[in-house]
Amino acid sequence: MPVLYEGALDDRGYLVRKHTGERLLTSITLHLRFIRDRKSKYGKDFAQLIRLTKWWKRTVWSRDEDFRFKSFMIELLWAHLADDGLDLGDYTMALERFFVYIVKTGLEEQVAFTDNFSVSEIPARANAAIEVLDPVNFDNNVAVHYGIGDRARIVAAAQAALDAINDARFAPTKGRAVELWQTVLGPTFKG
Repeated sequence: MPVLYEGALDDRGYLVRKHTGERLLTSITLHLRFIRDRKSKYGKDFAQLIRLTKWWKRTVWSRDEDFRFKSFMIELLWAHLADDGLDLGDYTMALERFFVYIVKTGLEEQVAFTDNFSVSEIPARANAAIEVLDPVNFDNNVAVHYGIGDRARIVAAAQAALDAINDARFAPTKGRAVELWQTVLGPTFKG
């Protein structure tokens, strides 16, 4: 989407939503810095886990076209977990913890960052089904258009992935473990 700049600091400008004309304050520069800072701090594992999670998302969507999980929201959840100290070095364990977080919280906790704001500026939790705040503009909940049904789909898909990962860990054969991982990452996953 194009950004309309009006001279604000940090390349802040307005995205204009195609179908509604709604203007949304953002900064591509600050978004890129936010992700770049985490890639620098957490290394290649951060980006790889985001890629694996997006692969999982596509696999789920291929079975359920009503499944929604924005890529930006996935990136922000990984940033949140990494900032909270999640070890990203073991991909299996990190993916498991990602899915545990979703299942345990039911995505009912607010996710917010203080890269561009102080803790005191974080708004109170609103009544949205999912609340993942844009690190550049707290007025933008990146999940604002997700309802309770969308949240339930994400949590159910995370639970299914978590179950498959756990079963794969104790599978009697490598072939069975790969089959279980294929339920998470699709039939092209070879283990």
